[in-house]
Amino acid sequence: MKKTVLVAVVLVAMLASVQFASAQVPLTEARCQEKDVKPGEQVPQQDLCSLAQTIVRNRYLWNWWRHYESLCSGVPSYLRSWCEYFACEFSKCSDFRAGSCAVSKGHADGTESDIIITPCPSKYLAFSCLSSYFPKQFAGCLDGLYDRI
Repeated sequence: MKKTVLVAVVLVAMLASVQFASAQVPLTEARCQEKDVKPGEQVPQQDLCSLAQTIVRNRYLWNWWRHYESLCSGVPSYLRSWCEYFACEFSKCSDFRAGSCAVSKGHADGTESDIIITPCPSKYLAFSCLSSYFPKQFAGCLDGLYDRI
């Protein structure tokens, strides 16, 4: 009886570790090709703003080209699926990949011209790469509004 219980406990522990390991599959470029569906759970806009800022910050800190997983470094576990989704969306965006972006600048005579900004701030990357999540009315979340609360 003791051997049967011990074997059952060992098998359950092994299954749990395999299941946990499969849930922790590193984010890669290949996995990004498969991840086109946004996560089902709803999260507050503030969390999405912080997430976008974190991914952009990590873009400049780590070698994300070889380690997509680094884009989600420091992200809480409850936002993991959103982080992977946003990281994959960002990685497909030319401004994010380049780390620079063209921003319109108005002149006194009423004309506009584009200037190239490097590094590109998170608010511009969010507008150009994730515009459906960060339309202009949410600009405050990417300008440090939540940092002052």
